Amino acid sequence: MQPQLRRLALSVIAAVLILSACASEPTPPPVDSMATAVASGATPEAIFGQVAAEVGALLDVRAGIVWRFEGDRSVAVGSWGHRRSQVGVAFSLAGEGAVPLARRTGRAATVHYPSLADTDPTAARVRPQGYRSGVAAPIALDGKPWGAVLAATSDERVFSDEEKHGLERFAD
Repeated sequence: MQPQLRRLALSVIAAVLILSACASEPTPPPVDSMATAVASGATPEAIFGQVAAEVGALLDVRAGIVWRFEGDRSVAVGSWGHRRSQVGVAFSLAGEGAVPLARRTGRAATVHYPSLADTDPTAARVRPQGYRSGVAAPIALDGKPWGAVLAATSDERVFSDEEKHGLERFAD
């Protein structure tokens, strides 16, 4: 694994530990298995898929996705859960979705998808999948935006400030 990706993976693992501490019912994530995967040279897809699964489990949501920013779009590099985005799928960073907001502001963002305008690109993408809310936090590498992690749910749940701020630590 490239040194830059290794640093990023280790930073994301540390963020999963922080998120675990902020969860309503803290449970120790399998950080040892994630660190072992990084050390053994697992593919980025495998590592980011594991991170997506841990974020999904910690926040008790239907889907967890790790996105990488590429110009004006985000590309799924790790995915877990119900109706998850396939690794490699790309979406525009236009609109008022959680991932575009996290990209533009550099801060964690929560969105109630039914409140988005019908013309919003995020609404067109998530509504048919049944998602109702999402929380995303930016991931920085060497102080620059690299991507975001997203947790999405199909129930009426509103993400707490604790959960949002726990994810926000990814930006540090």
